[in-house]
Amino acid sequence: MNLSFFVSLFGEKIFGLDEEGITKLFEKNGYQLTETEDHEWGEKRVSFDDALIDLYFENGELASVNFGLFPDESSFFYFPN
Repeated sequence: MNLSFFVSLFGEKIFGLDEEGITKLFEKNGYQLTETEDHEWGEKRVSFDDALIDLYFENGELASVNFGLFPDESSFFYFPN
């Protein structure tokens, strides 16, 4: 089964970039690395709080991305289960 997909940030595909490449991409676009954390199950989290994004690396490769939303008092967000 071929599960070809890509996620693009700032016009660049991010899956395939290593942690250094991700950090450089975010810094180039005005976001500073906020925090990193090595999890006991083997993943490493890299966070850019101003961009509301956490990126998770496994064995040095990008494995998943968690996106946040910028809060807006006039908006209502519904997240179905």
